[in-house]
Amino acid sequence: MATEKTLTVASTPASKESCHGLDVQPPDATTRSLTSPTSKDNGNPCKDDSNPCVIQPRWLFRRFKDEPQTKHNSKARKILEDEQQETRWQLAEEIESIQDKYHQELRDIGTKYGRSFKTIINYVLYSPRYKNHHAPSLYLAKVSAKAEEVNKDQPIGDKIPLHRIQEMVQEEQSTSHYEGLTQDKKQALLEQLEEKQTVKVQGAQRSNVGTAEDCHHVMIVMSQEINGLAHRTGAHFVSFMPQSDIHNTFQPTLVSDSPASLIFFKRVVGISAEDILIKFEQFLCAHSLSINSREDLKDLRVQCTKMISKGFDQSTEAITGESNICMNYTNYDTNIVAHHHVKLDGQPIGIKFEKVSNLKNLQDLHQL
Repeated sequence: MATEKTLTVASTPASKESCHGLDVQPPDATTRSLTSPTSKDNGNPCKDDSNPCVIQPRWLFRRFKDEPQTKHNSKARKILEDEQQETRWQLAEEIESIQDKYHQELRDIGTKYGRSFKTIINYVLYSPRYKNHHAPSLYLAKVSAKAEEVNKDQPIGDKIPLHRIQEMVQEEQSTSHYEGLTQDKKQALLEQLEEKQTVKVQGAQRSNVGTAEDCHHVMIVMSQEINGLAHRTGAHFVSFMPQSDIHNTFQPTLVSDSPASLIFFKRVVGISAEDILIKFEQFLCAHSLSINSREDLKDLRVQCTKMISKGFDQSTEAITGESNICMNYTNYDTNIVAHHHVKLDGQPIGIKFEKVSNLKNLQDLHQL
């Protein structure tokens, strides 16, 4: 006959006794019974009916992170941490020993030449860095000359990068490529590099956008510097940056460390700082008092067009009495030469005969 078997399922673990891997606890108020007609031996994980099995929720067996670490893992982690700490201590001791030896050598040099330790440190740390990064050296001159040589005919996007050019120069230095350089050639390389750096710092921008961005960037740097100087020392500063030519595209700017500096112009001079900036700009543009006249594509194109129109007007007015002739490059032979009996003389060799607005090289515009 089938007998009834009682399985007690607990909601929480209560006993450490186990039967076939399951925790076992006697039934109490927190347990509930499940009855199923089974045989006494088949389907019963616990053969002893007096000690029923307690089935734990399955999620408890998946909580591996909450399980305590074994003794073996704790010891291994402790050994690893001790080894890492010992390595850090050894590294710190070796660095300190090297620094002590280095500082002692610097003190000996200072004693030998009558200089303080601080002065020697400044010579070692700061002077070479300033010289190497700012002053032109022979190595930098070689790299600059090599870059112009290898990238002269390369299109944009296919130019050799700087690190590859430096490797090429270092390889040539290891051979006998630069052994034949005389003092004059070395000086010529240095002068070429200085000229290139000067053009990069003081040269004209390629476009109006570049000019405007350059002015905007410099004024931001100046504003930050003078504000910092005012906070540190209490000094006051006012800077005017007007346009010096009607073709300038940047925005006139006024920079001051605080509004108190601008109040001076209104109360004492009787004119606001903004009005002074406008009058200053009008004066420079009216009298052409620019420090250095900058020539760009736009200005040169205007000059060439005016020269061609002026030459046509003078020639045709003397011959036919007509003036205000417009140049026609497309039908030049029929509308200009055949109709007005005049022609352009002295077209530079190598410059294509086309509209001035199509020329995009400053050198070609200068020749024209």
